[in-house]
Amino acid sequence: MAADTNNPQNKEWLARLYQSGQYADLTITCDGHTFTVHKSVICMQSSFFEKACKKDTFMEGATGVVDLPDDDPVAVKAMIEFLYLGSYSYDQETIQWSLHFKVATIADKYDINPLENFAYNVLEKAKSDLPDDNEFAAAAKWTYENTGVGGSGRKVIVEVAVRHLKDLLGSEAFSNVVGEVAEFGRDILIATQEVKEKTLNSSKAAFVQETTSIMLKEMNASGNVQIARRKASLIRAQ
Repeated sequence: MAADTNNPQNKEWLARLYQSGQYADLTITCDGHTFTVHKSVICMQSSFFEKACKKDTFMEGATGVVDLPDDDPVAVKAMIEFLYLGSYSYDQETIQWSLHFKVATIADKYDINPLENFAYNVLEKAKSDLPDDNEFAAAAKWTYENTGVGGSGRKVIVEVAVRHLKDLLGSEAFSNVVGEVAEFGRDILIATQEVKEKTLNSSKAAFVQETTSIMLKEMNASGNVQIARRKASLIRAQ
């Protein structure tokens, strides 16, 4: 059961624990960085940490130290901050694509669904904005190298790439990643084709709807289906 970080009273004491580190009973290490945390806060919100900290089950339960050697320390810090405060700090002026994708990835890895949703919500709001090409290219490369086929991270990356493709194609950093990461380039091509097909189908549907409407009006006026069809074709040809 997750700690209720929306409750004002809980927010206050969780913030105090986070800032002071008082009574901490678990250490998380990551690439030379050390974070002292509280099992009662961390383990309640992550099945991974709950299992890791069980006594007589894993070494971490006995030592009180959990090492995360494969993760980014900035993302780990964001994860811990979220578990205490219900959000994490990030630059709201410039979208840090790499940070949010890394946070979403470790949230999935350590079974922290609210954190994953939070990170993707930040990215969702940023989709319409043209991303910094270097930052976005780095995020795309990292995502494809660290997540599986069909994952949410890849889908978001491709959607943003297709949406801003005209602008991004002029970027050397973006072009390099497309060339280096074959799967990324392939997924962009597939997504672009799907967008074209949807647009074409939408245009066809609009044409059929408009023509049908014209025919129905003419049928009501003349009572002759053949005449209505001819007139609909003539009107569309104008």
